[in-house]
Amino acid sequence: MSETTTPRTPFWIWFGLGAFIVLVLALGASLITGGDGKSRLIGQAAPEIRAPLLAGEVPDGAYVVNFWATWCPPCIAEHPVLMQMADNGVDIIGVAYRDDEAKVARYLAQNGNPFSALYFDPTGTSSPDWGLRGVPETFVIGADGIIQDHISGEVKAPIIP
Repeated sequence: MSETTTPRTPFWIWFGLGAFIVLVLALGASLITGGDGKSRLIGQAAPEIRAPLLAGEVPDGAYVVNFWATWCPPCIAEHPVLMQMADNGVDIIGVAYRDDEAKVARYLAQNGNPFSALYFDPTGTSSPDWGLRGVPETFVIGADGIIQDHISGEVKAPIIP
């Protein structure tokens, strides 16, 4: 009985395949963000938020849009900063992203509500329009409706639009 062996794939082929995948992912992220971690939407009109408005109304003038979730630790960590911003008169539109409406209501009742308007986006409908990669993500919108800045991740210091 002869024993057959399966030829092994050389290491360099696996290494090359892995390097190619990393390169493709990096290029894809660069196309989405403009290469510097900032949104490609900076300098463009803010997209519509395609989700139901739960409370409040969109302010006139400059404002901040914050995509967040109750299940997101960095979102919880940035909440006091958002409260401080709201206390200082900054209008913040909140978008509860891929969350449960009852959990969102309970969280805001317990921790304060910094939002001038609150949208509920349980399925992530707004994600493609805004180029979201996760939460939290925050966009500064000028009085002219143009995106001025983008913070990917936790807001650690107050923002003034």
